[in-house]
Amino acid sequence: MAPLGPEGLDERCGGVSTEVAQRQVNPLSYRIYYGFLFREGMRADEAGRLEPSDLDLERGAVVLDENTTDDPRACALYPDVVRALRAYSAISPPKQRVFIGPNGPLPGCKGAQNFRNHLRRAGIDRPELFEATHSRLNIRLHDTRATFITIKLANGRTET
Repeated sequence: MAPLGPEGLDERCGGVSTEVAQRQVNPLSYRIYYGFLFREGMRADEAGRLEPSDLDLERGAVVLDENTTDDPRACALYPDVVRALRAYSAISPPKQRVFIGPNGPLPGCKGAQNFRNHLRRAGIDRPELFEATHSRLNIRLHDTRATFITIKLANGRTET
């Protein structure tokens, strides 16, 4: 099986990442944030707390001194993510957090309802994403990380 790139991710996710990122019915800040989560696999809370000083866009890296695991780490960013973040920061006013929405910092893992609303607004109408049953949860923001890790493992890599 060939390694899955962004096209494979879109195919495996039913086009969710492409649809949300490309449809301009949702605020740009959220589209960049969701794209970052799908492409980098970072925890939503950690991404929501990112400060501009945590990013090194010259080297294409993110440094997390404080994170969920309490183990400082640095991660290389995909080149397309670096390009998107550079373009986004060029048109955004200086700010305390990397991902700021129309009403302040983006909500991290508490953003599941916004995520589902944005999926609907983008035209995603797969019922299984929005309906919770006794055996399945509706889609959560953390599912972007689970999808990222699953695809990395399928390509013979670890989650880190």
